[in-house]
Amino acid sequence: MPDTRQATAPAGPTTQMSPALKIVLSVLLALHVTALVVCPWSIERSPLAGRMWNLFRPYVEAAFLNHGYHFFAPQPGPSHLVRYELELTDGKKLAGEIPNLKEEQPRLLYHRHFMLTEFLNMLYGNVNGDGPVAAPPAGGDVPAANPAPRVDALAGIEAVPGRETLPPSEQAQRFLAAQQALFDAYCRSYATHLLRKYDAQRVTLRLVRHNLPYPQELAERRVKSLADASLYVELFQKSYTAEDL
Repeated sequence: MPDTRQATAPAGPTTQMSPALKIVLSVLLALHVTALVVCPWSIERSPLAGRMWNLFRPYVEAAFLNHGYHFFAPQPGPSHLVRYELELTDGKKLAGEIPNLKEEQPRLLYHRHFMLTEFLNMLYGNVNGDGPVAAPPAGGDVPAANPAPRVDALAGIEAVPGRETLPPSEQAQRFLAAQQALFDAYCRSYATHLLRKYDAQRVTLRLVRHNLPYPQELAERRVKSLADASLYVELFQKSYTAEDL
């Protein structure tokens, strides 16, 4: 009886990592995971978290790992939207807001519009400070606020060899002027888009902060819902016409 068993090919040589390479990869992986933990941890502003953030900051920013963790935890802040009022060429008026979950689908499109308004608020805050913050209820914790213009982006700037170093006061003035110019440019860009989209002759933009209610306010039913009108604070308002742009 013939042998029907198939001959199996001999197994090829197997490649194994050396112990030294395993150690190196393990250390790199541990450092990467630590960087992921440091990002949200640094929001706590503790001295240890601050030192860890300064240590890992170059890698975190180079790898684009520094996402907006402050929006989610441990103390989520307010969100921002842009409300607009349009005067159409036929005399009718139209109002809307950005972002708008009813109009912007799928959800990723809504998120992109949400990032536009948050970026605009960041520019506004760099020039004007954090602006109005919802007052805490009696006995509640006072939220962190920054009423003065923020020039912390200038901290740690090192002199460039061969380039004149400006006094800190002049650096701050230039920084604020640049941020103001950016804010104005983005407002004009948003206004131009809305005027063209709706064939309007005038648009009024309002940057609005949507504060979060305090637990005590919800428990006492002083705030009925997250959409309560008392939670909205107007930060900025300006009108634009087609001739202005």
